[in-house]
Amino acid sequence: MRSRLYVGLGVVLGVAMAAALLERPELLLPVVVVGGAAVVWGTVQTYLPGSRRRERFTVVRGFFLALPTTPPGLNTVLGLMSVGALAALAVQERRIDGELAGLLLAATITLAVPIGVQVFLAWQPLYVALTPQGVVWRSAWHRRLVPWDALVPGGPPVPGPLAAKLTLEVARPEAVTIQGVGLFAGSARRPVITGQFDVHPRLMAGAIRWYVEHPQDRSAIGTGEEHQRLLTSYGRAAEGGPNR
Repeated sequence: MRSRLYVGLGVVLGVAMAAALLERPELLLPVVVVGGAAVVWGTVQTYLPGSRRRERFTVVRGFFLALPTTPPGLNTVLGLMSVGALAALAVQERRIDGELAGLLLAATITLAVPIGVQVFLAWQPLYVALTPQGVVWRSAWHRRLVPWDALVPGGPPVPGPLAAKLTLEVARPEAVTIQGVGLFAGSARRPVITGQFDVHPRLMAGAIRWYVEHPQDRSAIGTGEEHQRLLTSYGRAAEGGPNR
């Protein structure tokens, strides 16, 4: 959701940037201030300790979600503003003598291609989810479901606090469902969840281990009550006490 808001803001600022350079110079300063403030705020939010590695999931009906720490759409704000600026400069040059208009237009198109890819990626869902059926990892090009019964009990091992990936051990790889192509996603026997998500990796590993070994609790995944029970069990385990 935040990614789409950033894309929308980028589109508005890109159009406003073009208008400022062509007809409304009084818009230039507000556009630059708003765009810069959005990027700075998004970056600060990304690197705040509490924003990066929370010891809780986002609870959605039927899902415990881990979301990206950096919204993909954040990267599109300045890019869309730059496309708007280059397009306006190309139009201005064409009005004057046209000598550099072609070069500026080519630069606009060249920049617009990777920015368009970023916009597409920002519009796609990206998350890791615990569901009653198993562990789901969803990206723009890839979707994978690892059923609980396919995972090896006792895993995955507890990762380090700065871990950027989590490797699952699968006993029944034929039960893993894969759609699309996932780069660096491992294999059906050893799926790898890559990327920086906003759930502490120890909690993610502990929750997966719990539901592998306690099938009676899987149906409650996605409810506030089960989330609270999971966090309580996780806290007790971290303190060395009983899990239940």
